[in-house]
This record gives sequence, structure tokens and C-alpha cells, in this order.
Amino acid sequence: MSEQETGNPEKPSNKDFVQKNIEFLESRGFAGQLMIPTFKAALEVEPRLKAVLFDVYRTVPNQHVLAGASAPWEDPERGLYTILWNPEFFGANEEVLTKALPIELKGDPYIEKQCEMIGKDFHDTALSDIDQSILLHELGHIVYFLDNEDNFKEIEASRQRDLEGLPVVPGALIAELPDFKERYETNKDGVRDQLNEDYGVSSLEELYKVQMNAYHNMPSEMIPDEFAAKVFEHIREKRNEEQG
Repeated sequence: MSEQETGNPEKPSNKDFVQKNIEFLESRGFAGQLMIPTFKAALEVEPRLKAVLFDVYRTVPNQHVLAGASAPWEDPERGLYTILWNPEFFGANEEVLTKALPIELKGDPYIEKQCEMIGKDFHDTALSDIDQSILLHELGHIVYFLDNEDNFKEIEASRQRDLEGLPVVPGALIAELPDFKERYETNKDGVRDQLNEDYGVSSLEELYKVQMNAYHNMPSEMIPDEFAAKVFEHIREKRNEEQG
């Protein structure tokens, strides 16, 4: 008799989608295949990630979305831990993904954070490294969800409080506000002068860094960042062992 028939449905954290996820990655060309060892390394560090499903349904229609993670309580109809990851976001071919990062990204606080997690200098980092880091960060969100499976309402409320306490634009990231850059650069309603004075900065880039630092210091973002860094360290240790 199945668990459903006995009235005791399987918990989402007990499901196993490993093979299904590997098949999904294999089907997505060079970009997807490149992530298979990264995904397997994440499973070695945290076996509970077998419960996560790479969400093909959400990934395919959203070509302009890079990545995301959701928990069963956010999608009660399906009740799964899911990862949205778009392997085509940076480009799917080897030439694009393995070349060095564009120099104009140097100093970008988001990219700096990714390089820190990866454990590489900016000039030694490729787009494929950033892609891996983003995927591992999203898997880290799943770890955070799993750790708090029984008190999800509390962690949702805590994250919302943290977002509302962000500097510059409480409750939102500058990067998500398409009109913010124009308002700042044109000093509309004196917004640039006021923000520069409030945060001791002199440019939009510096303001962006202030907010991104605060965002990544939120527990709900710090824990996924720490998980990504842990997996990268695991990958380096395995590589060193193999090289003897």
C-alpha cells in the first residue's frame, strides 16, 4: 500500500530527483553538461539536495530569468523543492562560457562576491565559474529551506523584515528597479544628492555596493553564499587529491 493510500504522503524532503536532474542537465548542451560535476559535488556536501527538482516547466518559458529557488510552501499545488536555472542565460556554447570575464565587470559588487565564493581572482574567473556559483547559491537556498522545514513561516517573515531594512531602497534591489538609474543620474527630485549624502558615496556603483553588501549579509542570503563556498572548497580538495 502506498503512502498516499495510507493517508501519510511522502514529505517533499524525502523525494529523490537526482537522475531526473542529471538527464535535464545533459539535455541542455554544453552549459548544462558543465554543471553536472558541480551538482554532484553539491550532493556530496549535502545529500538532502536529492529532493530538489530542476524545474523545466519554469525554466523554459523564462529565458530572461537566470536562477531562483522555491520551497513546497511557496507552491502548495505541487509541493516540491525546486530550482529555476537557465543554462542559456550567459550563452550555451563553450567559447562564450570559458572565456575570461569582461573587464568592465571588474569592481561590480555582485561579481566580486561571486569570485570570493569561487575562490578565484577576477582575472582567472570565467563565465562558467559564475554560472556554477549562481547554481550553488540557489541550491544553498534549498539547504536553508530544508533546515527550516518546520518553521517556514518564521523564516519568510524574517527575510521580509531584512528586505524592508535594506539601505537605499527598502524592500527592493536597485538592480530590479529599471527607472532608478535614470532618476539617480538625472538627480530627479534631488535623489542623487540626498542618497550620496546619506550613504557617503559619490557614484551609483558605490551606492549599489552599499546595498549589495547589506543584501548578502542577510541570513537568508549569507547561508546560501556559505554553502556555495563550501562546495567550491570541496571541489578544490578533491582535485588536489586526484592530482596527488
